[in-house]
Amino acid sequence: MVRYQQNDAVSGTGTSPLIPDFDKYDAGMYAIGNYNLNETTEISAGIRYDFTDINANKEYNVTDWQETYNYDELFPEFESGAIRGTDIPTNPRFTYHNVSASLGLSKKFDNNIQLLANYGLASRVPNPSELFSEGLHHSAARIETGLLTIGKEIANKFILSLEKNSNDFGFAISPYYNQD
Repeated sequence: MVRYQQNDAVSGTGTSPLIPDFDKYDAGMYAIGNYNLNETTEISAGIRYDFTDINANKEYNVTDWQETYNYDELFPEFESGAIRGTDIPTNPRFTYHNVSASLGLSKKFDNNIQLLANYGLASRVPNPSELFSEGLHHSAARIETGLLTIGKEIANKFILSLEKNSNDFGFAISPYYNQD
């Protein structure tokens, strides 16, 4: 999978854009496999790798940049020019390497009963609106403010399921634990 996304804010509208100009590149690949240990037991596994590069151009209010968010100390490499009036031009660039995976076990018993166990690792990078939004989101009727300090989200999920399936009766008991 390869994807390119570009945002070019329309100039001349008399207002600052909600989301600044940016280029976003995504590339990913995955592999999945199943293996039968015997007639009643199967294991499955999957892994996915994603690469994301976000390159933006945005002018921040100097007070926000230096005092409110302390970005001048956290991200001095993003400053791309001299302060102009109350604004500072920046070029924030983020690169992410993401891994997601799953591992499952399926065991069949007599009477159409099956035990399933699964572990899943999921991760998600912030999108440009979560990083850079600043202003009124007209369709949502709310003020949005992005944060450059948002990192990627990582979640671990464990599921154990006991199921019975037959023509006239079935059930599933599926407790799970999700850690974000």
